[in-house]
Amino acid sequence: MKCSRGRGTRAALGTGAAQQAAAATGGRAGALAESELGELFVKVVRAQQSQGNENEADDFAMRFLSRRGYDRRAAVTALEKLDALGGGAGGAQWLSTHPAPRDRAERMRRWATA
Repeated sequence: MKCSRGRGTRAALGTGAAQQAAAATGGRAGALAESELGELFVKVVRAQQSQGNENEADDFAMRFLSRRGYDRRAAVTALEKLDALGGGAGGAQWLSTHPAPRDRAERMRRWATA
C-alpha cells in the first residue's frame, strides 16, 4: 500500500489556503469563508485527512505484526478495550481526527482473519 500522506496533507493545507483566499475577496464569499460555517468546512476536511492517516497507521501495524509473527488479533482486542474505556461513545465521527475505536477494531478484524 502506498502512503498518501503527502498528497492528503497538501489537500488539507490547500483547504485552509482556499478559505483565506476566499475571505480576502470580501463580499458574500469572503463573509462565508470567515464565518463559523467556513471554519467548520476546514475542520471537516482536516479531520477526514487525519482519519485517513490513522487508517494507514493501522494498516502498517497489521503488516508489522504479521511480518514479526505476532497475533494480529491483539491489535483488535486493544482497540476493543479502548472503545470500552471510552464508553463506546461515537460522537460526530466526521469531525473527529481519529476513526472510532469500534470502527478501527472492525476494520482490523477483517485484516486479522484474512
